Amino acid sequence: MRGTDGQLHVDLRQEDAAGALGAALRALGVAGRDVPDGLAERSALYRSVLDGRRVLVVADHARDAAQVRWLLPASAGCGVLVTSRRRMLDLAGARLVELDAMSPREALALFTRIVGERRVAAEREAARYVVAACGFLPLAVRAAACRLAARPAWTVAMLAGRLADESGRLAELEAGDLAVRAVFERCYTALEGEQARAFRVLSASAGPFVSVPAAAGLLGCGPQRAEDALEDLVDAGLLIPMGPAHYQVHVLARLFALSLPAP
Repeated sequence: MRGTDGQLHVDLRQEDAAGALGAALRALGVAGRDVPDGLAERSALYRSVLDGRRVLVVADHARDAAQVRWLLPASAGCGVLVTSRRRMLDLAGARLVELDAMSPREALALFTRIVGERRVAAEREAARYVVAACGFLPLAVRAAACRLAARPAWTVAMLAGRLADESGRLAELEAGDLAVRAVFERCYTALEGEQARAFRVLSASAGPFVSVPAAAGLLGCGPQRAEDALEDLVDAGLLIPMGPAHYQVHVLARLFALSLPAP
């Protein structure tokens, strides 16, 4: 859907619901002095301003469904696109669309588009290593590519060498506000105590793949409780479902977990 009256982008990384609504109202033309202080009042004014209009609202980097609900327009003519690391299972009426990691070819194409065809063509194998070290995660590939693009004196092989050091890889995958570690930190800090422990324990296991029986053994609990813990981590965006009773810890999520205190 494209809103015929325009699009409204709201970045929810640093804003609570009240702050997001204030920013949205100002973007919609409401003077700062006319923005109410209360959350409910801001939400009511926001819905009133959008009434009768066809606007696509993009709520980016949402923390949870509670943060998003205040931004839902009452007008049937508006649409809302929400991006989040978490599954919005409790956002009524939402259609969930899960995005997988890129294929190696797609990741290399994104890297090339940012870095430039000439530099990548000269060191294609090194470029392939870089996107693989990023786990083919779009954010990581963009961060690596932007970092390299800003450093014309670096070769692709130099970046590949820096990424080869797993202990410092996440620090290398930062470029301005593109920061892989920060994304995992937001997901991790939202976990409850037992969920956080499960993430650290499972990430510290020998391989990237884990089954329900293996998780039960690692966590010291029964299969049902282990599966519940695994599904909680899937909902938090920290685990990838790979089929019935099988899951994967993304390589970058594992590196983040290994930087945390031991469980």
